[in-house]
Amino acid sequence: MSFWEKLFGKRRIEITDVQYAPQIANSAIGFGDVVRIKEAPETIAIGLANAQGTCFGQSVPSSSGVDMIGTSENDFALNVSVEGKGEYWLADQLVEKVRHEPATIEVGGRKFITDHDGKWRP
Repeated sequence: MSFWEKLFGKRRIEITDVQYAPQIANSAIGFGDVVRIKEAPETIAIGLANAQGTCFGQSVPSSSGVDMIGTSENDFALNVSVEGKGEYWLADQLVEKVRHEPATIEVGGRKFITDHDGKWRP
């Protein structure tokens, strides 16, 4: 039995089950998406305006305490990795999706695959 089965049983947990963070459940940008950082005073100041990167995470700053660049009306931040520059937590309004890249990841010995549609499946 896997760690997740021990933790949750056989029930499949969907991201929509996360009632405390609807920002994450309803986000158009998710893990693995190629994104562009919008031009704004905050992104110009740190040299990230119009840079492309990959989304590696999502967070609700008021509960997680992540230090994000910019301000978010939705209390929602995206972790974006920009090659050669680093990783940044950015307010959701400062990031736009370019495309979703197909990917395979392994978590707890189990593989998850996503296609161009952006949906993850075992």
